[in-house]
Amino acid sequence: MGTLDGQVAIVTGAGSGIGRETAKLLAAEGAQVVVTGRRRAPLDAVVGEIGSARGRAAARAVDIEDREAAIGLVRWTLESFGRIDVLVNNAGYSSRARSIRWVPKDEWDGVIKARATMMQPEDVARAVLLCATLPPRTVIEEIVMSPTVARDWSVDVAVAAREGGPDGGS
Repeated sequence: MGTLDGQVAIVTGAGSGIGRETAKLLAAEGAQVVVTGRRRAPLDAVVGEIGSARGRAAARAVDIEDREAAIGLVRWTLESFGRIDVLVNNAGYSSRARSIRWVPKDEWDGVIKARATMMQPEDVARAVLLCATLPPRTVIEEIVMSPTVARDWSVDVAVAAREGGPDGGS
């Protein structure tokens, strides 16, 4: 018996990364998970993974930036499963200001070997699981997570200052 048996969870942005890992952990704890995101194929893959592990999940392709679509997701979940106990608002997108133009090749390469020391989606998913499985008398209002090995940003800042950074430079 899992800690979340009988509960229903919605995880947005569940087709990859943190959302995918969170959905898998919630399902492993017994929750019926509704995985949602804009792209159906990755959602179906996550539902397949959860099903292979004997978990329960359903996919709904929804762009939650569309208010009516988001309301429709909630209505569908309530009609299908009768309740919503856990909501993980994970969907998002990267900043439009990001550009490899500001990252020299040696630093790019350094970020790729440094991946082993970066936080991984499953690390964040475990924190979400902690929040979802605490007793109802307990609330976590904020969690600050950081990698144990801090990345040196000094070269990034120097390059952005020299080249004119994305927030108002030349």
